[in-house]
Amino acid sequence: MTFIVLLLLFVAFLPVGARARDRIVEEQKFQSQLTRTILIAPEEFTAEAMDRRFSAFMAEVADHFRVARLELYPGPDDPRGPNCKCSEPVSYGFWGVLYEKLGGRLPASAELLIINGAAAVRVRDANGLIKTRVLRGPDPYLLHIGDAELRLVHVDIGNGPRVHEVDSGAMLRCYFMTSDSLGEALGRAAIAEIQRTTSTRNIGVAIRHDPWFIKDSDFPVVPPYTPLIRPPSREEYEKGDQVSCTDSALVTGCVSTGAGGRSFRR
Repeated sequence: MTFIVLLLLFVAFLPVGARARDRIVEEQKFQSQLTRTILIAPEEFTAEAMDRRFSAFMAEVADHFRVARLELYPGPDDPRGPNCKCSEPVSYGFWGVLYEKLGGRLPASAELLIINGAAAVRVRDANGLIKTRVLRGPDPYLLHIGDAELRLVHVDIGNGPRVHEVDSGAMLRCYFMTSDSLGEALGRAAIAEIQRTTSTRNIGVAIRHDPWFIKDSDFPVVPPYTPLIRPPSREEYEKGDQVSCTDSALVTGCVSTGAGGRSFRR
């Protein structure tokens, strides 16, 4: 009995975060980009405990990475699978099946995004309440192109194209929502600004007036850090404007979809 009491006292006075070890479930590291996903103990999904992890991550990547992203999920199991399309190409019908299966049940999660030193955190709690907090510098989730304001809905950091069997580095795919007019010029300007601030060669951007990038395979079934609104019907989606632009080692051009039809230019 005395041993059990001493053991309980020892555990009680352990530093917070030492009682359960974090588990890295995904990490991709490039020359100037890093993305990491970690499962933490459910009792550690608190503002204070997560802030310690955010501070440690910011110190780790300082002076090493121009773009860094940290995701936290309360464990013990990786809950991301149901919100992944995990297929290419993606049709509206296929997305609809995944959306119905998900049923609006998104896990609690937190994301720290660092772009060129600017840092902000987005948190989705167990009740679906979403909060954004800027930690340092300007908000990295906002991109201003002239008078237009673009809000980052999702960013994907992955491998860029291989050219003559040589890796071309990271590929940043950024999904933005805006209330401003869409056009090829806006997409190209967004790419140029992201390349300038991140020193990344391979950039893809997609811009809509709503947060539903349904046919983009790298975009989640439901955006976790956007207030849940009714998704568009098939007809509404097909008529909705979207501009997608890419500038990479293999492809440079823009595609416009929606009421304005399609175009592709090199």
